[in-house]
Amino acid sequence: YEIVDCDWSSDVCSSDLAAGPLSNLIMALGWALVFKFGASLAPGNPALGWLVFVGACGIFVNVILMVLNLLPLPPLDGGRIAVSLLPRRWAFKFAQIERFGFIILIALLLTMVAGAHPDDALGAVILTGVVVGSAGALGGWVHGLLWWRRTPHAWQKLRAVLRPVLRYTPAGIAVGLLTPLSVLAIRSSMAQHMDWEAAGTATALWRASDWVLSVAAGLLYYHHLPQLSRHVTEGRLASQLPVVLRQILWPSAVALVLLWSMQSWLLPLLYDQRMQVSPIASAAFWAGDFMRVVSAVFLFALYALHASKAIAWGEWLSQPLLASLLMLGAAHSLLWTGLAHWATYVVYAAFNAGAVVWLSKRQRPM
Repeated sequence: YEIVDCDWSSDVCSSDLAAGPLSNLIMALGWALVFKFGASLAPGNPALGWLVFVGACGIFVNVILMVLNLLPLPPLDGGRIAVSLLPRRWAFKFAQIERFGFIILIALLLTMVAGAHPDDALGAVILTGVVVGSAGALGGWVHGLLWWRRTPHAWQKLRAVLRPVLRYTPAGIAVGLLTPLSVLAIRSSMAQHMDWEAAGTATALWRASDWVLSVAAGLLYYHHLPQLSRHVTEGRLASQLPVVLRQILWPSAVALVLLWSMQSWLLPLLYDQRMQVSPIASAAFWAGDFMRVVSAVFLFALYALHASKAIAWGEWLSQPLLASLLMLGAAHSLLWTGLAHWATYVVYAAFNAGAVVWLSKRQRPM
């Protein structure tokens, strides 16, 4: 741990030690603007109420991180401030805590959960997950800054490492930001335009087929993606992709058809004896799930092609498109919600397939 004697009239020292909490404060203020904007619009347009929720979550998380970061525990910023204020002899001894800092922090958080009232246990567990994850991120930032200060030509070395990763940044931002915001918008639209029974039925239909989508996604990620990447390298993607489609789509189609044929007794068994869904409505939902699997196959082919721009643009045609259709009125009935789900993934699958075909024609064997 580097012992720093700070002159608190120095802008450099104060900004270095307060950078973490200050950045959290700035982000909390930014989310407060989102909250204020959503609160001003929500009374006239309830479908925008999700902005209030997102803004409140952003404020909560950043305030928690700011407070956590100010704890006098190395290697948090609060620990660095404490080290800079203590006499050098005491500062050196206090700085030795850094090697145990995160263990102490996690132990404190687990103690908080263990001592929570049963009614507050769930909230404590969620808060612990957020704080522990954030503590890990803060630790990464601290070690990154130390590496930056001690490594000659750090910028050139960092650029060499990040250059292959940055090409996936647009896709990562699109998937990581658009999907959760779109899910909130979808739930908000369903809550505003559907009665609780229809909204619950729609959620139940999606949950009932989750296992089909999860198995297909797992096979694509762990088994087929490495093969697709090799086929791209060898220039054989066009000939091998139909094989992947058959291996994924046939089992998925059979599973979804069986699920549809057994819904009359399976859905009441899984949820409630009173749950009876129109076969047409359930067919629309699960046909949409099948098209979602189709779109996933082509999506993984795009990953194998390193087509990050196509992935980022295509993401607008998945959950965001469904959210838009529901806001435009498709959420008024269960059947129309299912049809919107199906239409969304027909469009998304068509876009991904077209991008794969176009990019495959341009690829050259390496």
